Amino acid sequence: MNNIYWLIGNRKVGRTRLAAAMSRLRHMHVIDDWDCDFVESVLGDVTDRGEMARYARIIAEIAGHVAEYSDVVIANFLPYDECYSVLYEILDELVPIYLQCGQDIREQRMARVDNMPLACSPDIDEPWDVIIRQVFDTSTNDPDLIARLILGDPEKYQVFIGRWQPLHYGHVDMIKDTLKRGPVAVGIRNTPITESDPYTFDERVTMFKKALPVVKTFLIPDVASVNYGRAVGWTIVEEKERPGSATAIRTGRDKLPPWVAPPRILGTKSN
Repeated sequence: MNNIYWLIGNRKVGRTRLAAAMSRLRHMHVIDDWDCDFVESVLGDVTDRGEMARYARIIAEIAGHVAEYSDVVIANFLPYDECYSVLYEILDELVPIYLQCGQDIREQRMARVDNMPLACSPDIDEPWDVIIRQVFDTSTNDPDLIARLILGDPEKYQVFIGRWQPLHYGHVDMIKDTLKRGPVAVGIRNTPITESDPYTFDERVTMFKKALPVVKTFLIPDVASVNYGRAVGWTIVEEKERPGSATAIRTGRDKLPPWVAPPRILGTKSN
């Protein structure tokens, strides 16, 4: 699972501008007004607390799915306690960031952009029960500066590429040793379902979540070779192979690890 940043604050505190700045600095998916318009077209009126909670649930589910592949920033106006509860119910890892701004600046933005007084917009329920990671005043601070303060310097990862059909004890031991040197990201090949590749991408992601939850996973095309030119800013490390056989697990000669479900091929179990 990738990071999910949640921008909390009243209307016109600069959530959309900050989300755009974050996505410029580092690739991430922004959930904002477009998703709001789409969800409102499905739900209808989202002005009362019950409808807003339903709206927040859909936004949280979208964020959870997208976070399998990318960092996410939620910039929607989610003003009520009911929304906070829904987000925390669905999303395990949230990075809440509280934005504040002077009343006069918010009124100017509301009049300029929406051509209506600020009083037409409800204030948020103060999220005191939410563990706020950071608080920023957007009255004077540039959104690009705030984005850099939030995201910091990007981590560099040690990368593995594999089929993981399935993830076995040898894989896990090798990656655990590598984690001692720093963060690890795993590329999962998008292999077609066959007897030797019975697990889907989502099933293999689940294996990593259970066995190695601190590891990042990402989808890559099925590869024929790994090619590189000059190694600038990175190195090649050949890890020592550990005992373990995915083939033995698939064919039933070895016992399934606790993080692996029985494989299914075209709706049937493989022994």
